Amino acid sequence: MNYVRAITIVGIILLGLPACSQNTQSMTPRSVGLLPDSTILPTRDCGDLFLVTAQINGQDGFNLLLDTGAAGLSLSKNAANRLWPNRSARHVDELRIGEFTASDFGAAVSNLSAASAVLGEPIDGVLGLRIFMGVLMTYDFPNRTVILEHGSLDAFGEGVVRYSGVRPFLPFETGVLRREFLLDTGYTGTIGVPSLEGMPIDGEPVVSSFGASTRGTFLAKSVRLRTDATFGPIRFSRPIINTRNKETSIIGSQILNRFVLTFDQEQKLVRFGGPIHEAIEMDPVRAHGFLVAPKEGKFRVAHIIPNSPADIAGIEIDDLVEAINGQPLEIDCKSRNAKPTKQKTPTHSTITFSRDGKQWDAQLRYVEYLP
Repeated sequence: MNYVRAITIVGIILLGLPACSQNTQSMTPRSVGLLPDSTILPTRDCGDLFLVTAQINGQDGFNLLLDTGAAGLSLSKNAANRLWPNRSARHVDELRIGEFTASDFGAAVSNLSAASAVLGEPIDGVLGLRIFMGVLMTYDFPNRTVILEHGSLDAFGEGVVRYSGVRPFLPFETGVLRREFLLDTGYTGTIGVPSLEGMPIDGEPVVSSFGASTRGTFLAKSVRLRTDATFGPIRFSRPIINTRNKETSIIGSQILNRFVLTFDQEQKLVRFGGPIHEAIEMDPVRAHGFLVAPKEGKFRVAHIIPNSPADIAGIEIDDLVEAINGQPLEIDCKSRNAKPTKQKTPTHSTITFSRDGKQWDAQLRYVEYLP
């Protein structure tokens, strides 16, 4: 079995990035260049996310996030003002990342402040699939590389499925429900839905995490399905799904990070490499009863579940989380990249909080909120 580990310390921030609302045809480059015929894109890791540094219209240093859930290029207001001061028309003459170039296309503008706050560094833009039209694009999650090459996929090859739409939508099926879900490498969660209506859920949803999107932060709830499910060639054993504050249902990077995904946009095909013959199991949700959100480079307590270990210990809204089991808790990509140590399922954690400049340790036990 493949396992997805539950959040066991504090509620994670589930990051959902913007889709581009501009006409997708205008956001498709008229030409792309790739020398040599195959190249590894120079990326940086931020947890499961891939970041690149791009040159746009001859200006260097744009920090962009690769996201299959976005159609084209969406820039922050600051980045757009830097490129096109006092101009409403936003046209990219050339975008360059390493050996890859894309020319002659439009860009959208989005509020990326929530993304920057969650990742702990400024995000200048989101780079969607359409920018790489004309080349095969491979997200190799296990080896943490993104590969661009010329060629095409075999529609009848193992693990190859056809998707619908400009962005890669695939059917999510439970036996009693069939719905189109977006394959979204920019969503840092597992399975996200705007509504639980019609879903074959098992029990009542529980508050499990904070989410962040262009619409702000929101409380997400989780619930386990009473049936197995599939997404393209991926199989799930009674998966846990999370609510979100946007209309699109999505599969995120905590599921996708075990696969090698290759996109052929000309044919609207995607190939899943990796453990597609093993059902994915998702661990129970165990936590201490509080959720966090970013504030001035720190994690602050943003929600407390009544009668939880955190509530009983006197933790309050806006308390800062300084460390977990002696390890400082920071908002940055370095912390996201840290590999978790393998250990037996703990019963307690020692968490260092601060309030009004004073620190203290609280030993909080775990509670299983979702079996």
